[in-house]
Amino acid sequence: MNNVRDLEGNTQENPVEELIYFTTNNNIDNESPSIKTSYPANSSSEIVRNTSIQLVFNEALDPDTVSNETIILKQGDTILEKELEFIGSVVQLKPSAIFSSWTNYTIFIQTGIKDLAGNSLATATNISFTTNDILDNSPPVVETVIPTDGSTNVSNNTLITLIFSEAIDITTLNTQSLSIVEIDKNENSKNVPGTVSGEEKTLIFRVNESFRTSTKHRITILGTIKDLAGNSLGENKTYSFTTGRLVTYTVAGTVSGLSGTLVLQKNGGDDITITSNGSFKFSTDVAGDYSVTVKTQPTGQTCTVSNASGTAITNVTNVSVSCQSFTIGGTVTGLSGMLVLQNNGGDELSINADGNFTFSKSVAYLYNVTIKTQPAGQTCTLSNGIGTATANVSNVSVSCVTTNYTIGGELSGMGSSKSIVLQLNSGNELTLNSNGNFTFATNINYNTFYAVTVKTNPTDQTCTVLNASGTITSNVSNIVISCDPYMEAKTWYVDNGDGTIYDKSTGLIWKKCSQGQTWNNNTNACDGNAGTYYYCNEMDNDCNGGNNTGILGTFLNDGSSTAYNSCNDLNTNPTGGFAGKTGWRVPTIEELKTLIDLSGENEDTGAKINGIFFPNTILSGYWSASGLISSDLSAWYVYFLNGSVDNYTKTYYLNNVRCVRYGP
Repeated sequence: MNNVRDLEGNTQENPVEELIYFTTNNNIDNESPSIKTSYPANSSSEIVRNTSIQLVFNEALDPDTVSNETIILKQGDTILEKELEFIGSVVQLKPSAIFSSWTNYTIFIQTGIKDLAGNSLATATNISFTTNDILDNSPPVVETVIPTDGSTNVSNNTLITLIFSEAIDITTLNTQSLSIVEIDKNENSKNVPGTVSGEEKTLIFRVNESFRTSTKHRITILGTIKDLAGNSLGENKTYSFTTGRLVTYTVAGTVSGLSGTLVLQKNGGDDITITSNGSFKFSTDVAGDYSVTVKTQPTGQTCTVSNASGTAITNVTNVSVSCQSFTIGGTVTGLSGMLVLQNNGGDELSINADGNFTFSKSVAYLYNVTIKTQPAGQTCTLSNGIGTATANVSNVSVSCVTTNYTIGGELSGMGSSKSIVLQLNSGNELTLNSNGNFTFATNINYNTFYAVTVKTNPTDQTCTVLNASGTITSNVSNIVISCDPYMEAKTWYVDNGDGTIYDKSTGLIWKKCSQGQTWNNNTNACDGNAGTYYYCNEMDNDCNGGNNTGILGTFLNDGSSTAYNSCNDLNTNPTGGFAGKTGWRVPTIEELKTLIDLSGENEDTGAKINGIFFPNTILSGYWSASGLISSDLSAWYVYFLNGSVDNYTKTYYLNNVRCVRYGP
């Protein structure tokens, strides 16, 4: 291993590659890390001004997630500069300046902090404290040593524990901070290898293997150890203890519920293979600590160990191993076909009726139930399908509903201001007031027969239905309702002989001539040139934005539009209104479209309008009063040169106008 350094920064002299072996258990760590203790504690007061801050978590943290963004120190709203020191599960904050007197500070610990398994801190945590006006200049004191100085007959795997008078700065710990040597009868000393760790007031030495039995040992504590205020211990401290003779004990227990092959190990080795229920005993005895774990689980089972670890002071016989496997099942509702489920990507189960179900294969712990095949014409959804089994699972829920589809089509040929009533399956009526696409409000279930009929025809028309019936397997949109012409064009217009035309099909009265032209009562012709007008003189509230409802009096108001004014003036000039009638206005787009005549029999100069009743029509655009929903700036018009319908900018284009009123 290259670039390995000790806590003093020294590199390995002769680096070599080393293999590190470890054995997993059957557990998945889903537990969030949490703060175990802190100094200062939350809501504490009288804290010295020159202290550092120490946070102790319940497990080791991912170093990439410990940063100035995830741990913030504030005084009021001001973020304070600090240095972060991090070792294992302990984080220390060293402010760049000492704290102010009698001041409140807050540490903000964010959820971005994660443990080594990737679990985030469950909730953000705040720790507040208040200072006093004191600077701590007193060194820490060793208050307790375990084993006590001069102890004899000490266990050869004991933990060496030191407890100080105050929290210790972990950054001042190194491999020499707490050292132990064994001393032979000639007073020669030999270093005892181990690891040193610390948090808060406690410093612990863990021997790598075990202390030599019946041997004197000396503990040395370096005076360079400091408290969180930076005060050193001072002089080195030494203590001694003597171990007792080596005593070993057996480790044994029982297995229950086993149906395969189980491999246990003790203290990371001493494997034992077990194939039946009953008693077991490891081949190697222990002289102190023991830890029994499952190395290999039996197929399809999960075995758990209780009384698995401890320190042997007599023969151990109470290690208990319990092996289990769990069934996975649940209930199905609403099913009317064949449903296929699977668990963990296999173990398929076909179900054709409502009720309870159970997969044929048991699982050791993880299960993942999915739908492999949906029943025809239905959609089934799963709940409680994924989890870790700790008992037989029976709450997987499958709910199936029958898929339904829409019925619709297109209506054409129906006259303006008319309506038609359709029926679906002799009910579910739908009234249509205009041509175009339609859809019934009621959906039809999969594989169900449908039939669309005409209940009520439009006045003076007969409508037929194509693609009227069938068995539904998807949305239907190809029903065609076609209505025959209800009268010839020349018969639905009536010339009133006063410069107006009555349309019997719509009930509207039209001005025979375009605005700007003059009706000649001698020749019944339209003399002069038609005028052009703006829909809006300028965009203002009177123009009413994008209103296209066609409701009279809402889209144009007096003074805002030359188009509006040209028709509105007919109501007062001459007195009593044009042709003795009032109510003149600009037509809606739907009204104006009824004048389009694409029959090819126009007796005029080519405008797509009946030239007999509307002579001298300009081959250009005529404004409607209908604005666009999608744009406040534009309105609809009819281009009578070719009968097309389009829109123009209200304030930019000049168009012709033909006025209309309700009749008769």
